[in-house]
Amino acid sequence: MRATINQRVRKVVVTGAAGNIGRKIVESLQGRRDLALTLLDRRKDAAGRIAACDLRQLDHTWTHAFAGADTVIHLAANPNHRAEWPDLIQDNVDATLNVFHAAADSGVAKVVLASSLHAGMGTRRQVGTPDTPYGISKAVAERIGRHYAEAHGLSVICLRLGMVREGANHAPRGHPDVAVQQRWLSNRDLCRAVSLAVDADRVGFAVVNVRSAVEGSPWSLADARQLLGFEPLDRYVPVQESPAERARRLLRRLAKRTVRTLRLTSGLHFRDSD
Repeated sequence: MRATINQRVRKVVVTGAAGNIGRKIVESLQGRRDLALTLLDRRKDAAGRIAACDLRQLDHTWTHAFAGADTVIHLAANPNHRAEWPDLIQDNVDATLNVFHAAADSGVAKVVLASSLHAGMGTRRQVGTPDTPYGISKAVAERIGRHYAEAHGLSVICLRLGMVREGANHAPRGHPDVAVQQRWLSNRDLCRAVSLAVDADRVGFAVVNVRSAVEGSPWSLADARQLLGFEPLDRYVPVQESPAERARRLLRRLAKRTVRTLRLTSGLHFRDSD
């Protein structure tokens, strides 16, 4: 997008800019002439574009970067959905609280929060409550956002993102878990959703699901369509694993576990079979 002569250039701060999702978002937004990006991450990059900071500590070494910002895109977090609570609380809760505090204190108008579908998957892979400690950490982050929207007037858009793998992030065709396939979010749809959230007007607080157009996915896109105008560009039909394929996969897994057990108990060294 090219900025017109009278168009205001908006400052956008991106936390977690060096991560898997951060790199993709930054590359997408850098092509917009109406946005000026300020990039933060735990470590600076060799090119000097990303400033190093520790969001777990609320101090002026990084909060000054929020001055004059229109929007903060908060991506920084521990992305491991299998992590336990002690490894999540500082990165996913404390840091989020500090980011919202700094945003409100600096007069930022909007925070776009990277949440996750894990915040509402449920224990039986049904849409509902968080499914893991990681999902709980994201649900807590959303509640922090709601508080700052209500108490401080921030516009807060929580994007419950689907699965975004490293690199090209093709559809997970053939993955044995259909629920994993149903959460797929392509790079194009990810970047489109974030861009729309940055541009969205008159949104006080919202939580919306963001995924690609995956057939049979239980996570509704109705709110994302209504509030952001989001419509997925990439489509995918999950492939159901046949009973025979499932049996072969489970037998291979059992064989590997048996080999590891023998290795631990007998001290013998075997080569794992494929």
